Amino acid sequence: MKKLFSLLFCLNLFFALPLAAQNYLKSGRTAAEAALSKSASKALPRGGNITKTLRNITAQTGKLLNRAARVRPNEVLKGSAKTSVSGQKSPAGKRTVAQAIRAHLPQHNPTDRPSLIAPDEHIFQAVATDDPTVHFSGTVFAVEYNGKKEIYGVIATHAIPSDEYDYMGISRHFTAVVYHKGKPVRIPAQVVASSPVSMLDISLVKFQSDKESLLKPLSLGTTQEGDVLYTIGFAQGVFQYIPNRQVLVNSPFSIRTTIPLPRGKRSGLCGSPLLNEKNELVGIHTGSMFDQTRDYSFATPARYLRDLVAAYHNKGLSKIAFYVDEDIAIRLNSDEYVTSVMLLDEFSHALAEENIAFRFSHSKISEMLKQFPQAKFLKLTTKAVYWTPSGNALLVTRDWLDDTPSKTYFYDLKEDKQVQVEE
Repeated sequence: MKKLFSLLFCLNLFFALPLAAQNYLKSGRTAAEAALSKSASKALPRGGNITKTLRNITAQTGKLLNRAARVRPNEVLKGSAKTSVSGQKSPAGKRTVAQAIRAHLPQHNPTDRPSLIAPDEHIFQAVATDDPTVHFSGTVFAVEYNGKKEIYGVIATHAIPSDEYDYMGISRHFTAVVYHKGKPVRIPAQVVASSPVSMLDISLVKFQSDKESLLKPLSLGTTQEGDVLYTIGFAQGVFQYIPNRQVLVNSPFSIRTTIPLPRGKRSGLCGSPLLNEKNELVGIHTGSMFDQTRDYSFATPARYLRDLVAAYHNKGLSKIAFYVDEDIAIRLNSDEYVTSVMLLDEFSHALAEENIAFRFSHSKISEMLKQFPQAKFLKLTTKAVYWTPSGNALLVTRDWLDDTPSKTYFYDLKEDKQVQVEE
């Protein structure tokens, strides 16, 4: 009899457990769907973008259903504080945001490297105003203009959509999230000057003036080949401290360094500062690549930030130095990008031409000059970026059918001087 009761009990348990689990998951899904229905009714725009709304609803569905499937009723999160993209701390978390961020920092010997700059007010997260899931890194810095100290931010230009139908980026007006004394502060911000992706790939940001006192701007500095730099920033929405970034190449347009961070963890890092041993801002991280030997990254030299500040004060116009070898050959407006480079002989006959499909390469110009030392003139054709009326995209046009105004510069390589500009 005891064996019979034991067998019946086991059979009952065998069938009951899956049924209970199924009912629990079903109840979790029902709660998630109810919450989704409520949020979706609020999210539906009147005459807005239905595709974007459906995409947001889909994302919310996945998050809610996943949470319902894995979180038990009345379960309390334990351990470190959980933060959202906006930086808000979960009520269940006991550590402040600043403490949670600093928990990621490695232990270090102060005698081996410079003191670490706290991540709070020196950097920020650029968050799309209408979509908090879209965020990039940004850097706070200060320069003097006409004898007065001014505070700005900088982000990577490629964080801004280059297509008016692309919504996954930062528009002209966005929100900067700064961690001030461990608490997130949302500051209205605006892009006020830009150098295109194919040139310097940096954009100047102006913060709401009454919030500037919350920021700790970095000072600009310099670097050279062989220096060891470090970076603080946000990758995949998580604070990152990246030491030991050795300078491999320091060219007029770009600083190339090592990047000791796995490839899959670098998303969102662009716009972060590259800092020297004096904790000075020497470059803005704008991307990374890898070849057969090693991974390396690119950064725009910080000195160009002064040109963008000048552009902001001069209705968008400023002069960016265009180098041939180590000499300044032509000064372009900050919003211009090179579409083609041509070498001409003394009779203005073409010797070589390079169409720039994406990023301008200083080394290619040097190679062309070595191949054709007899070249007399350098001819540059440029166009300028421009904002869409909505301010949601910064457009670059390279289509030969496009009628956007172009400009052509002629530089005399033998006389080392600019001789002509055609518009």
